[in-house]
Amino acid sequence: MLSKHLVYLAVETLEECSKRGTSCKNVLYQLRKERRLNERQWKLLYAVVMQTRKYATLLKETVELLPESLQSSLYRCFDCRQWLLWLFLYDLLLGKNEIGSTLADSVVEVCSQENVLLLRQCLETAKNSIPLTDQPAWLAENIYVYGRVNYVNSSMESVLSSLESSGYCDATRGEQVIVEKDSKRKQLPLEFYKFWLDSDVSSLLVFPCHSRIAEHHLVRLRRELVIQDKASCLVAQGFDAQLGWKVVDACASPGNKSMHLISKGIEQHGEAFYHNPIKVIAIDRDKKRFELLNRTIRNCGYESYIDTQKVDFLEWNDKECQGIILDPSCSGSGLIKRNWTDGLDEKGTRPTRLKQLSFFQKKMLRHALCDFPKCCRVTYSTCSIYKEENEMVIYEVLQQVKDLGWKLTRFLPQWPRRGSLDPLNREEAAACVRTDPKLDHTNGFFVACFERTKTPISDKKRVVIQASDSSHSAYSLKRKKT
Repeated sequence: MLSKHLVYLAVETLEECSKRGTSCKNVLYQLRKERRLNERQWKLLYAVVMQTRKYATLLKETVELLPESLQSSLYRCFDCRQWLLWLFLYDLLLGKNEIGSTLADSVVEVCSQENVLLLRQCLETAKNSIPLTDQPAWLAENIYVYGRVNYVNSSMESVLSSLESSGYCDATRGEQVIVEKDSKRKQLPLEFYKFWLDSDVSSLLVFPCHSRIAEHHLVRLRRELVIQDKASCLVAQGFDAQLGWKVVDACASPGNKSMHLISKGIEQHGEAFYHNPIKVIAIDRDKKRFELLNRTIRNCGYESYIDTQKVDFLEWNDKECQGIILDPSCSGSGLIKRNWTDGLDEKGTRPTRLKQLSFFQKKMLRHALCDFPKCCRVTYSTCSIYKEENEMVIYEVLQQVKDLGWKLTRFLPQWPRRGSLDPLNREEAAACVRTDPKLDHTNGFFVACFERTKTPISDKKRVVIQASDSSHSAYSLKRKKT
């Protein structure tokens, strides 16, 4: 339980972060040294500050939905300090309801049983009324856990058999899970051990959001099941690489899309794949990410199928590749479990950041479409929900490469949610794919697929397109991947 001293220290931290537009984490680590907090105090302070900051937009919207008289009473009780009010409401509505007893008696009087009920009703209304970018905290509970069958090491039949023998059951069959009395799992709800087959990605198994499948030996030891978000699986599912193709995965780390492309080829073509395999070149320029890429590929058994190279995609070329998977640096705004908004709004950092990112993304996409003469298919994807990184990037680059033989092709035709109109026309928007965390139970994601229908680009036209980049400087951008 937080003492009154820690409560007000948390409020001061939140107020300072909001005023300065800085990350709460930096201020908290600095406080730990300056105030000489012990381990328990610092953990309590860290938890309540980060959670209050994460839910701040939701709590603000909740208060604004209250009657004006109750709003006034609440602000008066908390001396018009909004962060103190939001911290209290977080603890009351979403936390352990422990802070109220450390504050003034007037707070308890305002939060009568009737008012608390009204607050909870407003909270539920607020969840459905604010933008997706401000919802990561509670939407995370709506995101399922996905496990992709690794066809290099196993098969769907083998994985299903192993799961069922260890207490899991296919929820679509209506079977009852039987857990032995001496099982270590007996303390967990039986719901944790259900799964079902995904209807969109053929090799994907779906588990409830609180499932502990990541601890299963199929994932940790045998690598027969790879934990990978559904949104990330859509690229390889719809890429349709042909046998014998050479495919480049630009900005590849941690390597999930590269591995899925190979696994999909084995699943789709069977024995024929081994006689004429798809070759994947996975590249990444960052040292740590490249090490992660190699480690992931080695652990999952893909060394003989995927060639890794530590290079900058913008400075690299392969004249023989037929396909490119491009997933460049992005804001990560579609990743529900990341609090990307922390400290970015107060000083207008987001528009500047998006402008830098979109410039970089357009440069990467132009390179993919213009500098690989035998390439006939390119997918562009981001884990962002912003038009600036998705439809606007596609629109601007598409205008420059239409005459060079490239067009948008309808990706995953059966997928219900498509791209947004403006600036794209109806046909172009319908060719793109978007995921909605609320409806699809996966992270926010965007995919567009280009196909070449004419002869490769000439050197003269390539110079004209690249000239538009010459007046800009490069940006140093941090990768955010699914």
